[in-house]
Amino acid sequence: MKKYCVIDFDKCSPEAHDVAHGLCDAAKVCTRKLIEQEDPFDAPVLMSKTMCTGCGKCASACPLHAVNIITG
Repeated sequence: MKKYCVIDFDKCSPEAHDVAHGLCDAAKVCTRKLIEQEDPFDAPVLMSKTMCTGCGKCASACPLHAVNIITG
């Protein structure tokens, strides 16, 4: 089974934990650059679940627990 991340947009709020810059911590740590935040304060998106390795760095970095690793 393949692991990949999913973003819970109901929990995702970059401005809640980075009031000054609105940057997503999960996007910052994704070594494959698959989580992308187009503009500050916008919610990030996963660019490709097939390329995600499910390493969990993004999930660990998100202080709001809006990123989860699932097996599918």
